[in-house]
Amino acid sequence: MEFYGGICEKIPIFDEWIFTLKLWGRDKELNLRKFDELWEEKRGGKSKYLASKKQNEKDLWREIFHKKLEKQLEFIRHKATERGFEINVHVPLGLLERKQQQRRDKNSSPENPYELEKEVIVKTYEHDAFLQEVISSKSSEKKHIAIIGEAGAGKTTLLSKVAEYLKDETEYLPIWISLASLQGETLENYLLDTWFASLKCSKTIEQLKQRISQGDIWLLLDGVDEMAENSPLDALKIEKLPDWLRKARFLLTCRLNVWDERINNPLTGFETYKTQEFKPEQVDEFIQEWFEYAENIEKGSALQTKLKETRHDKIRSLVTNPLRLSLLCQTFYLDKQGELPETKAGLYERFTTYFYEWKPENIPEELRDSDDKKEKLHQVLSKLALAGIDSNTRFRLNRKFARNQMGEELFKLACNVGWLNLVDRDAKTDRQVYAFFHANFQEYFAALAINDWDYFLPREHINKPVDNRYRIFDPQWKEVILLWLGRDEDDVSDGEKEGFIKALVEFDDGCWDINLPNLLKLKSNYKGNRIIVSKGFHRYLAYFLAAAGIAEFKDCDLANKIVQQVVEWGFGKFNSETQEWEEFINKINQSAQEVLQETNKENAINSLVDLIRNSNHDSTKLSDARSLGEIDVGKANEINALVKLIRN
Repeated sequence: MEFYGGICEKIPIFDEWIFTLKLWGRDKELNLRKFDELWEEKRGGKSKYLASKKQNEKDLWREIFHKKLEKQLEFIRHKATERGFEINVHVPLGLLERKQQQRRDKNSSPENPYELEKEVIVKTYEHDAFLQEVISSKSSEKKHIAIIGEAGAGKTTLLSKVAEYLKDETEYLPIWISLASLQGETLENYLLDTWFASLKCSKTIEQLKQRISQGDIWLLLDGVDEMAENSPLDALKIEKLPDWLRKARFLLTCRLNVWDERINNPLTGFETYKTQEFKPEQVDEFIQEWFEYAENIEKGSALQTKLKETRHDKIRSLVTNPLRLSLLCQTFYLDKQGELPETKAGLYERFTTYFYEWKPENIPEELRDSDDKKEKLHQVLSKLALAGIDSNTRFRLNRKFARNQMGEELFKLACNVGWLNLVDRDAKTDRQVYAFFHANFQEYFAALAINDWDYFLPREHINKPVDNRYRIFDPQWKEVILLWLGRDEDDVSDGEKEGFIKALVEFDDGCWDINLPNLLKLKSNYKGNRIIVSKGFHRYLAYFLAAAGIAEFKDCDLANKIVQQVVEWGFGKFNSETQEWEEFINKINQSAQEVLQETNKENAINSLVDLIRNSNHDSTKLSDARSLGEIDVGKANEINALVKLIRN
């Protein structure tokens, strides 16, 4: 049979009529659809049937997709606390649009011409403006979007609000996929073999492909960083997807450190939006709503007041994301004394203490009445947590793996009390997959399993690598390291912590020191400027980790020295011998300024204020003042420093 792509008119031959049917292809659904369209076109004024048919089909697709989404949204937001009031609380977070770093023009003269410029914030969006101006705006149509932020920053909650907005306010069809479920499968195969099969509808895959290729569908991909891959950004392979699938709009969420780990992000073509932290008034709003649902407004007011006390600066800066604020509300709600923890590890420790008191009727008597049994359970949970993070599975733990680490009895006990929860089943094998109550608690338990900092940085390292693994340079271990430094002195001595910080500060990667004078001349009050590099790159990475670590280890003897050094790398220093203002290369300069937002804020503010007061270098004072504004903990001294800057 020949295929001509149309329907011929009837042709009279002698006394008989011969009808020639010319089809469009071998696909039955395609031919039927094309026949309907051509039939209605030939009918002229009676084409309302086709329009009605298309509308009915469109409505049917919407109904199918919306039912699937509504069912998913019921389980997407996990309770951070046993009381779970935070699920009902929604304080909209703003977003910062990050412009992708661009190449410099030929007139600039950096040390490395391929080095990227400092991050540029294009625009700040409030929640509603983001939905209206970015999600539904025609000007941003066909552009992909990445929402990035730290753990517990509200990325999944924000994505769920986008899903509801698409469902209720637009004609788009949203598809939600938790990327941890892919388990090595390609996005295309998961979509066709698993997600579409779960709809259990009579619509063909070809019809689904057509809707996607028309740009009618958003793919909402949650948790790039939770994919069981060594390089999650590479694993998506969006650029290698078939053409019909690449025509969908992608909106994904990812942890900040994973998204920024690569110099050249393989996920090109994405507009990047970073979640903002809660502003002070939003922290108050969240607490007020949480305690309204708890029916204890007075205690909520007490927490708001306590957080504003000067001595709680650190904890106030700690609870500027939804997860940690939820935990704080829960622990404060249950704590009769009303004392606040000082570190993230302290916050999780307190939560763990109260864990067994929330629903004592659900806790087996052997565990409820035995501290030894709890300690044994925590030890095997720590063993499992550490093994999981140190494997490719990370946060998804199959039943066999978990049982092998914990033993059958304690594995069942952990499941019964809620430390481990069944999250799904493997799509191919139907095997059960478990996860910790929250990924942050897996990191916390992993930190409890480590007694010697040699696990992060080999003690025998001198100035060249040894065979042991250097986890201090692996992004997935940073949070574990910070939690380890925040552990109670009874668990990890201050001497051990001090030794680890000292080893980070003095880390030598064996690279030669470099001095690059006169690579860049800037106008100043001095004879000139020079750009310098005084350490190998890995030395800086180790030092910056130490700078972040002293925020958790507040009693560190090296805290002032570390922060002062980071400030020098970030803003430069005046060399009295050469009468030159020395600055470090842009990558080090940028990284140093960024780590000031993570380190001990009191030390950082004091060092920045001293630099403003003592520097005669105008550009340095301006960038220094900007960093003070970003740290912004409400201290009077940075205000005085800014006033002094303006007067001068």
